[in-house]
Amino acid sequence: MTIDSILSAPRWDGELRVPPDELALAGGLCLDRIVELHVGTRAVALANVPNTLTVFDTHFQRFPVLPGVLLLHGISNLADTLLAATVGGQWQLAVVRRVQFRHYVRPGDQLRLAVDIREHDRAHAVLSGRITIGDTVVVLARELAMINHSAPAKEVP
Repeated sequence: MTIDSILSAPRWDGELRVPPDELALAGGLCLDRIVELHVGTRAVALANVPNTLTVFDTHFQRFPVLPGVLLLHGISNLADTLLAATVGGQWQLAVVRRVQFRHYVRPGDQLRLAVDIREHDRAHAVLSGRITIGDTVVVLARELAMINHSAPAKEVP
């Protein structure tokens, strides 16, 4: 994915749309739109949590909450978009460290996801991420390690 392909993607209300991936199509969290994209530094997106997600059928029927793994998946999708615009390639979450889940995410909530690049090269990147609902911090991920599957493999001496 290049910055040209990101910028040529369909727009909605002047804001970039993010196409859903396989997990989102299977009933997971889908980023609705990117509201900020500062190539090389930061990206911010919005995601609405509809009550029709299939995960709410089993997690949990009397007190439905979005699982933390789907929240991390949303952060990694936004990080992939930012890194693809910055470096190119397809990025995947490899390691998550120093994560705090501070608040429940319920059906009907609107999430604001933000990621910041701390360091990167063509094959690896380290970012930090945050999800909020209004002024309430939901998830704070201080270290997200991403790997680029499109980068050429390094030779081992």
